[in-house]
Amino acid sequence: MASMPAPAADGPGADRSGPQRTAMNVVASATAQVLGKILTLAWTAVAARELTQGQFGAFNFSLSLALIVNAVAEWGFDPALVRLSSRDPADRDRYYTEAMACQTVLGILLFAAVLASILPSRSGNHVGLATALVFISVFVDLWNDTARSVGAASRRQSRTSAALVVQRLVTALVVLPLLLTGAGIAGLAAGLLAGSLVGWVANIVALRSFGVRLRLRALRLHLVLEFARLSLPIGVSALMLVLTARLDTVLIEVLKGNRDVAAYAAAYRLFETVLFVTFAVSSATFPLMSAAADDHARVREVVRSAAAATSVLLLPFAAVCLVDAAPVLRLFYGARYGAQSAGALRWLALAPIAYSVAFFTSTALIAVGRNRGLLFTSALAAVTNLAVNLAVIPHFAGTGAAAVTTLSYAVEALVGLLLLRGHIGRLGAVGAAPEALVAALGMAGLLVVLPAPVVVEVPVAAALYVGLWVVLVRWRRPEQLALVMSLLPGRSRS
Repeated sequence: MASMPAPAADGPGADRSGPQRTAMNVVASATAQVLGKILTLAWTAVAARELTQGQFGAFNFSLSLALIVNAVAEWGFDPALVRLSSRDPADRDRYYTEAMACQTVLGILLFAAVLASILPSRSGNHVGLATALVFISVFVDLWNDTARSVGAASRRQSRTSAALVVQRLVTALVVLPLLLTGAGIAGLAAGLLAGSLVGWVANIVALRSFGVRLRLRALRLHLVLEFARLSLPIGVSALMLVLTARLDTVLIEVLKGNRDVAAYAAAYRLFETVLFVTFAVSSATFPLMSAAADDHARVREVVRSAAAATSVLLLPFAAVCLVDAAPVLRLFYGARYGAQSAGALRWLALAPIAYSVAFFTSTALIAVGRNRGLLFTSALAAVTNLAVNLAVIPHFAGTGAAAVTTLSYAVEALVGLLLLRGHIGRLGAVGAAPEALVAALGMAGLLVVLPAPVVVEVPVAAALYVGLWVVLVRWRRPEQLALVMSLLPGRSRS
């Protein structure tokens, strides 16, 4: 794919304050991600406590399988929508309609086929009903994801981000009472569907507020086919990435069973929760790389800065997971997951950092138009994930799958860096944040020696981490601290 231009303003009356609008969009996206992750983690923790391990595992298997199907149906239509409508905002409604048409037709066929094939085996304790509701919910999220892509292309992310928060909030408000009153796995799945449907309504309202509507009468077959062709390389890569992220859960279900899926899902959900850091930073850095695609020095600088910024925020997660995996799991999910999931969480401690480097190198490859490199790295990660998981899951279940997850993202990151280096030159120590590493080691040491409950020692150790990092950065790189302070509310100067 050619480099993606920065989103265009959407009309004569649009706000032209580029940096301010970009900053507002980043803050809106990050805030929605954080709130959404917190709400999702809240009902997941309650589900782990209220459901049997078999039911919790069955739910997470259905969700992972549905998300794989979702990736096939979503393909590369949303990135193609962002790229085309950013370049040609006058045809934004047309591209939105084409993306919706492609995803909906493909999604109906795929979701129906997969659901029909697995439902006969999903019997007992309302598992079949829950599986169907989960699949419908994830199908509706195809439309929600596309709405958020339109918001990004239109530089109106605050409105679609608000719709995401509404969706997550409604899901939590419906799911939690149902779980606590004994509705079981079917109630959990019903709450998930309710949130997705409300989210879709909220997204329609958000899109209409800045003039975006479906134009079904404007659909033309040759234009839809051309739109689908443009999405092909990104779609293949996106599918590979989702397989890397979700195939392990499916394999654990097939090779070990629901209880092992439940144990792995408890640890994996914590890993997923902190990925908002990567997505928020990427929402700011990808347009910069795209706009400067021919300026290799600039692209190198952005990749290094993005990786360093995320490592500062993710190293504390690694320290806590390595030292206090079992207490953290007991805090969120209850005693039965403390010992069972601790090994998996320790192996996932560094996975967010590996994921972030892989993610930034992938977006850089897209920005500089190296689609073949993007396909190669994502395919290699998926093949590595599948091959090694088949070898380790029968013996080590979720603990082995967690190790493979970290390995797969590390392989993707390393190969992506090598391919990127061949095009834009040596990147140096990507992801290196020595001050953050020293501060994280100090944090880990305090966690080891501090004899206190996890709810006390983690905040204390986090405060130590922040203090050490500020002191070290002020001493060695004061310009970085000034940059961070300038991003705080009320500090920006326009």
